[in-house]
Amino acid sequence: MPSSSLSALRGPAVRRLLTLRQEQKPTSRHVRLMAQSLEVTERTVWRWLAAAERDEAAAAEPGARAQSKGRFSVTPEVRRLLALCDFSLQCHYDFSF
Repeated sequence: MPSSSLSALRGPAVRRLLTLRQEQKPTSRHVRLMAQSLEVTERTVWRWLAAAERDEAAAAEPGARAQSKGRFSVTPEVRRLLALCDFSLQCHYDFSF
């Protein structure tokens, strides 16, 4: 099955496991079957389930990276500074903090 199809099935699978957990019926067998069906490890399914219990939004898109303000991103300014650097010798600017 294409990976995009498997990704689309993650949300419904995690929501089903959450429902089973609320009914106190989930077993390791359920998680194992979901993992095999979605072609991921059991540990991954357990992580998705734990994240979905903490945040309902995580149940909609299991495995998606959470957006964080503290996450580093390469800005145009950083790109310009990196372009000024000659990594084969040494940097012409002091980037120490």
